[in-house]
Amino acid sequence: VRNVLISQGFFEIKRGLLSCICINPIFENIVSGLCKKSKKIISLNQLKADLEKKAIAGEKAEEYVLDFEKKRITNSNLSEKIRIISEIDVCAGYDLLSFESDNSICYDRFIEVKAISRQHGFYWSSNELEIARLKGAYYHLYLVDLSKINRPDYGPTIMTDPANVIMQSDD
Repeated sequence: VRNVLISQGFFEIKRGLLSCICINPIFENIVSGLCKKSKKIISLNQLKADLEKKAIAGEKAEEYVLDFEKKRITNSNLSEKIRIISEIDVCAGYDLLSFESDNSICYDRFIEVKAISRQHGFYWSSNELEIARLKGAYYHLYLVDLSKINRPDYGPTIMTDPANVIMQSDD
């Protein structure tokens, strides 16, 4: 195929210290039109602003879940110990340490918090997935819609053992 394209003038051979095959400038517009276009151009400042917005949303979601968990656990000795771990270790693979029940004797609920948008999309890192696999049923994914957190009847969507649930799902 290469030889046919060279013989038809689509490719040009440029010889030098390192020879290379290039698209003939006559055909560059056609090829560039067929190439996948970048969805959008983003500047460094735009990227920084976007990352800052996401960080703020993540912090709000974590604070919401912290309050939610402290209300869920009625044992005051335990509820005082519920912690946002991501402030100490962002590589832990989860954001909060909590308890499964009022009778827990040690941390046994590992919570990853995701602030979600209207499209319900979120990014789940390979590290978070690996920790979710290791923790199994003790790992919980809390999806928090920030547009609803001020509603008194709102609660996050909670998925127990998400590595198994999501990865085994046909959806």
